[in-house]
Amino acid sequence: MPESWSRRVRALAAAQRRIAELEDEVKILRKAAAAVEEVVPPKVRYRLVAELAAEGILVKQACLALGSRGPGTTTPEFGRHPHARSDTRG
Repeated sequence: MPESWSRRVRALAAAQRRIAELEDEVKILRKAAAAVEEVVPPKVRYRLVAELAAEGILVKQACLALGSRGPGTTTPEFGRHPHARSDTRG
């Protein structure tokens, strides 16, 4: 039983170290995203969101990270939302 306990303690310590590393990475990425938002035009950010989505990242998460408008404001091709304006031509 003591060996099992010590193995669990080591695993918990390793998990806590990994969590701390990931928290630091999140801080770094938030600062980088803020810098991207300042200098990268929205159209380019939309392309980045599309690339991340193709890699399996949730669009909402990518938009938040890159300072883009959230889902529902654009089409899947990241153009104008189909309901953003109505066609007034008769």
